[in-house]
This record gives sequence, structure tokens and C-alpha cells, in this order.
Amino acid sequence: MAFKYYIRKHSKYNSIYIDFSNGRGKENRFRLATKFQINNTKNWINDKQKVRVCKDEGIDNAKYINDNLTKLKSHFIEKVNDLLREGEILTKDLIIEIPSTYSGQSIQKNRKEKQFNFCDLLSKWIEKAESGKILKDNGKKFSEYSFKNYKTLFKHISEFEKMYGSIKPRTIDKKLYSNLLAYLREDSDENYADGNLGAIIKNFKAALTKLTDEYGIKFPNYNSKDWRVIQSNTLSTALNLEQLNTFYNFDLNDKPISYHNIRDAYCINAFTCGLRVRDYQKLNKSNIIEIKDEVSNDKISCLKYIQSKTGQEVIAPIPDVALSIIKKHNGFPTIGSEQDSNNKLKEIGKWCGFDEVLYLRNEKGDVIQTAKQYELLTNHSARRTFCTIAYLNGMDTIQIMNLSGHKTESVLLKYIKVTKEQHALRMLKTNHFKKLNSINTLRAI
Repeated sequence: MAFKYYIRKHSKYNSIYIDFSNGRGKENRFRLATKFQINNTKNWINDKQKVRVCKDEGIDNAKYINDNLTKLKSHFIEKVNDLLREGEILTKDLIIEIPSTYSGQSIQKNRKEKQFNFCDLLSKWIEKAESGKILKDNGKKFSEYSFKNYKTLFKHISEFEKMYGSIKPRTIDKKLYSNLLAYLREDSDENYADGNLGAIIKNFKAALTKLTDEYGIKFPNYNSKDWRVIQSNTLSTALNLEQLNTFYNFDLNDKPISYHNIRDAYCINAFTCGLRVRDYQKLNKSNIIEIKDEVSNDKISCLKYIQSKTGQEVIAPIPDVALSIIKKHNGFPTIGSEQDSNNKLKEIGKWCGFDEVLYLRNEKGDVIQTAKQYELLTNHSARRTFCTIAYLNGMDTIQIMNLSGHKTESVLLKYIKVTKEQHALRMLKTNHFKKLNSINTLRAI
């Protein structure tokens, strides 16, 4: 094994190179550049392998170069010996990595980072997870909803990298977060609302966790707090119980059957448990089960299904009003396309007189969006309606979450559309307030 430095002249500068050999033959000899340069080739002392300390080179600079050349040689030989001990064949691609690891990064880590391809690894992860080779922490398979999200993320990042360059572990930082948002807002073909942007950022953060868990990849400059998930700031609505009753009883006899189906599907959902639309569309008679009430011995009809988003099982008692709708249709009424059904719901809401003007304000209190209530009716608003009515009727949030499938109370509370006055009235019904009012006001003075 032989190691020495030599000078290679260039038109404007003179670089210090490494000449390394590990046996005979051209295949064992390697020449590679260092980051060090000198002003005059005459100031290179070849037999001592160092730069002459003189004013021409700058005294401090010459000392700095000499000190680093000594350390680099030791580092280089040490890394070569490490590779040989690990049984690696010394190739040009391997040797050329060593000077770049002088700052402390291992050769394997440096190579791993250069070979890192976010989209390739994400694609491999999706493939393994879909085949069941990777499971969730609870031992269950990931949902189709999860795979859809990650495949969409794959598409976004592939397009992003064409414009901004490849993502590497060390480039995943706050600047990348800003660049990704800028691309999605300004350069993407889609016109994303804040809620959509938030979902993409959330999925990217989740993907980083998946890659770390599966492949052991670290992201040294990544701080989860810097990657803020943008919250949706849009106007939405929910019907109260009186409005839902009006909606349920509204006469549609002169309207096509599709209006009946869409209205009744909305009512089943709002009365029962607030399913997500894609879960409702999968329902059939086999999702209706009977359970026995051990106290009354009555048989209770319940809706049983698996949430597509979370994979959680939900069992919800079906109120008589919802059960009567199901019997009327001999099953669950279909809603057709989501866009068409949403438009028909708005029409029905208008006929019902749900024309109160609703306002959305920003943090300063300025109005940023207005709409009449019927304009905000969608299939998804049935989910908000269920949560809101259940909350106002005194059901605690844990019970609501068990039926709606919300994972956290904070997310659930965003679905509940309740005014401060309604909150106050709900408090009057609590045992806490009733006990306070039971205190004798005629106290002894």
C-alpha cells in the first residue's frame, strides 16, 4: 500500500492530488483530488510532502494545509483498512468517496446518502406493505386509503424533483418544506386548497417515519415542528335536529327517485353514526346485525362495518327513524356520483329554507368567506350533522368518537358546529350544573 501527494498544474491554480496504490496493476492505482490548492508549485516540498511556510502561500494558510494533509493521510489509510477488513473490493467509486468523508461521515453513510432515492424507497415500501410484509404497529395491514395517499404523494414528489432536484436525507429541512409548498401552490397543475396541502405535508411526514422504521435512514436536518401541517380554513355547516327533521320530512313526491335516495342516505348517516362517504357506499344488508340487550332482553339492530381510513371496527345502534328508511328502500339507498348528489342536496336544502348566511372569519375577526347554509350541504356534512346533534343531545365525546371513528377529540371538535349559546345551554343539562343548582340558596347568614 503506497500513499503520496503530488501537484497538478491548472491554468489558474495548482491542486494537491492523492496518488494511492494497493498493489500492482492499473486497476489498483487511484489518483484523486483533494480540496487543497497552492499558489506556486515551487512551494511544494515533495520529499517532505508539505507546503513551504512562506508569505507567498500565506503563513497561516500553509500551516493549515499541512496540518490537514497529515490528518487526511491518516484518515484515508484508516478508511481503506476498514474497507479491506469488511471484505470490500477497492474500486474507483469506493476510493473516490474517502476524501469527502474526511469531515467525519462514514463511507457507507456517504454512499447511502448519494444512492438515496425517496420515490424508489417509497415505491418499495408501498409494494411490501400491500403484500402484507410490512404491518401497522397493531399487527394489522394498512388500509387501501393509506396506499392511495402514499401513491398520490409519490406522484407529487416525482414531479417536484424534476423541478427542484433530487431529495437527499440532508436536504430534508425547513427550506425543502418551503420549496415543496411553493411548488404545490404555484407550479403544480392542481389548484390545491389549504386542506389538500396539509394532507400532502402530513403524508410526507408519515412517509419519512415509514422509511426510517423500515430502512434505518436518518434525516439529520429534519425537524417535525418545522413541517407544519396546514389546516383547512373553509366554511362548513351541520344541521341541527330540528333542521334534520325538516329535511327528513320534506315532500319530494314530485321529484325524481334520485332525490329521494340522496336525501334518505343523508338522513340514515346523520341519524346513525356519521359515516365517511366511501364507507357508506360499501354498505349492504350484511352490515346490519342484531345484539341482545342483557337488561331488557330486547334485540337491537346495529350497523357494523370496518372504516376504510383507519381499519377500525364500528358498531352503532340504528335509530328507529333510520331503520324505517332502510326498510323502505329494502337496503341502503344509493347516492350515485358524489358531485351530482352534493348538488341535489343543496337543492333540497334550498327548498327546505336553509338560507341563513354563514360567515368565516380569520384570526383578526375579518370576514373572509360567506355562504348560505344550503350552499354548504354535502354528503360529508351528514357526518358533521351527526357529531353536532349527538353532542348537543348530551352524548360525551368518547361515545361520539366510538361511533364516528375519529381518532382524537381535537379532530372531532372541529366537526361539531356549535355556537357559544348552544354550549351554555348544553352545560345546563349536565349533572354538574344540576348539582350546583340544588344547593340551598337560603343559607344562614
